[in-house]
Amino acid sequence: MSEQRARILRPYTQRVRDARYLAGKTIAVTLLVITAMFMGLTLALFGLPGLFIPLTPILILIGFMLWLSPDSDPDLDKPIERTFYFFFAVALMWPNYIALNIPGLPWVSFQRIVALVIIALGFYAISSSKRVRGEIGEVLRSSTPIRRLFLAWVALQFIMLFVARLETMERWVHYQLVWNFMFLMALWVMRRPGRPQRMQYLLIIGIIVTSLLVIPEVRREQVLWATSIPSWLGVDPEVQVKLIEGSRRSGLYRAISIYLTSVTYGEYIAVSVPFVLYAIFHAKTPIRFALAIAVFALLFNAAYQTNTRTSMVGFVIATGVFSALWIARRFRENFHKRDVLSAAMFWGFPAAGLAFLSVILSVNRIRVRVLGGSEHEASDAGRDAQWDMAIPKIIRNPFGYGVDTVGIHVPYTNLAGIPTIDSYFINLLIDYGIPGFLIFLGLFIAGSITGAKVYINSENRDEDIAGPAAVSLFIFLFTRSVLSSEGAQFLAFMLTAMILALHWRQQQRAPAKAPAQPVEPLYRLPPRRIGALARNR
Repeated sequence: MSEQRARILRPYTQRVRDARYLAGKTIAVTLLVITAMFMGLTLALFGLPGLFIPLTPILILIGFMLWLSPDSDPDLDKPIERTFYFFFAVALMWPNYIALNIPGLPWVSFQRIVALVIIALGFYAISSSKRVRGEIGEVLRSSTPIRRLFLAWVALQFIMLFVARLETMERWVHYQLVWNFMFLMALWVMRRPGRPQRMQYLLIIGIIVTSLLVIPEVRREQVLWATSIPSWLGVDPEVQVKLIEGSRRSGLYRAISIYLTSVTYGEYIAVSVPFVLYAIFHAKTPIRFALAIAVFALLFNAAYQTNTRTSMVGFVIATGVFSALWIARRFRENFHKRDVLSAAMFWGFPAAGLAFLSVILSVNRIRVRVLGGSEHEASDAGRDAQWDMAIPKIIRNPFGYGVDTVGIHVPYTNLAGIPTIDSYFINLLIDYGIPGFLIFLGLFIAGSITGAKVYINSENRDEDIAGPAAVSLFIFLFTRSVLSSEGAQFLAFMLTAMILALHWRQQQRAPAKAPAQPVEPLYRLPPRRIGALARNR
């Protein structure tokens, strides 16, 4: 028989060790033990990815609770914006292979830590604020092709996760956090005035930092931190061995800056070149022009030290395409002003392009740097072998095998015995099939075309940033054909989101064009007077 519970404050009572209390305690401890056993079993069978099994329903329930909560419109605009820029800076200037090493916990990269913070803030803001949802939706609806392609890409990734039988859940979650959700956050942040320019400044700072690191690295033939990583930071032992040994081709050291391979760094250089060219072409003062030229020279030196065709071809493409875009804009702006210089540049650009191409083809040293030579034959042969292995798989199943399964179906290894894929197009065709390949290409092609249109019709500094962003997306698609690692993937999604936000702002700025109404003359001549005037003519 239970004892009488003495009331303290309603509805609290003194703890009494009666049957009801003991039963509740037993049930709670039993559930805790069962949960611990279940999580231990999943970790033993599946490793760290097994945590997604018990956490998935919990996260889903938390998501539903937030979604069903009343609209409170929390003031999170500034925290989200600051965290977004911090994530962008970390992604551009911190080696992603150096993680936080806390005893007893798995290593977590700083990029992922910051991404989790902004995702928590962003998801809470989206679920709790009708205003935030409306602003994101309004920008997303401003371009039907980009909106449909992005939503199709997200839906296809979700479907292909189940095709892969959830075995690549960890990679899928990473793609959602760093690519797709950051696309929405960039979309929301970049819709405000001045934000695209801040993003460009951060990118320029990242270019300067990574390019300056190359100078002492080349002298030492080793990255500066290869042998001096503190204990509270963790690096995979195999990665540290690569950092110490360095990368070489034909006896020449190949700079990697904060990246793991020179090709990945070369891609980052290639997609960054248009922003430096923009700073040169749009410099307002001689000092800014000189500084932009200095950054261009610094970036070119870094590209040269990587000894990669990716970076040098990126310089060629960026210079040609951005120059053409700038000339087209100047020609359009001065079409009715009889500007001889813009007309000469517009019509003389094809001849200048042919002359530049002839220099590349005729000068052997330049041709080898840009198009490759005998030392690049092994790389080309390896890429051809990978396509030979992939094409039969693509023909057998043109709809894909699931997220991140390319290593299973194209088990190519290089001369060192390391599994590798040298073209992201192979990844797309194997993982997502032909539909995914076309959606991926279409998304960034649509973003590049939209950015070019925004730049040509620009009327302020923010909208000007759409020009170099469009050229960067064009270069990104080229580099994806010869590079499979993640590299600048996050940057491409952010640039596409920025272009879409600028496109929306341009639509808001442009006044609605009403149909022209016939203007009534202030005074009508009598019919007799009109006839007399006609006869006099």
